[in-house]
Amino acid sequence: MKSSQDKPKTSLEALDATLKATDVVFEKTLKLHKDKKPEFDDVKFEAFNQANGLLAAIKRLLDETHPHLETRPLFRLMEEFRNTYSGASNVLIGHKNPNVNLGGKPSLSQSNEMNTLVIAMTEYCRAWGLKLKEAVTIVANDTGLQETQVRALRSRFNRGAGPAGAIRDLAERQSKLAALRAIEERSENNDSLGQYYQALLSMYLKLRI
Repeated sequence: MKSSQDKPKTSLEALDATLKATDVVFEKTLKLHKDKKPEFDDVKFEAFNQANGLLAAIKRLLDETHPHLETRPLFRLMEEFRNTYSGASNVLIGHKNPNVNLGGKPSLSQSNEMNTLVIAMTEYCRAWGLKLKEAVTIVANDTGLQETQVRALRSRFNRGAGPAGAIRDLAERQSKLAALRAIEERSENNDSLGQYYQALLSMYLKLRI
């Protein structure tokens, strides 16, 4: 006589078991990755397979309990996982957010904020009394940008081009404040750019890391 343990699992029970197993594997993989453990290279494939198995379990449950639902999108996602595993190109997933640059580069929001700081630093130098060429050279040297980049950012800002809305408002406020602070600080110290410029530069460098 078969015990209750010998009975085949329902789709819901199978999904519950898959979720629990996937949770264990995922958390283990994430921890190994965070800790930079060499075992990550082995476990990541197990996590990949668990993710694919989880999709399959969800699809089976829906097909069994709600056969009227269209589950083909889940099947397509499973195909994408298999494509990734076999090295084939993906069509539906694996694309980067257009607002995010890979390779350690800043996101679009960070990039916009950094640009506003570059513009503000340039306006500070101008208000300090430097010629545009001198201001551009100083800001370029301090930020690590090319002089052409600094000049282009300022030019676009003055033309009203580039980001609009809150980002442009921020750039305008920062530039006006930077110019005012430059005038104030120059009256106190004529030898080197003042603290406000250094504060702007510090914020820029923190965002660049």
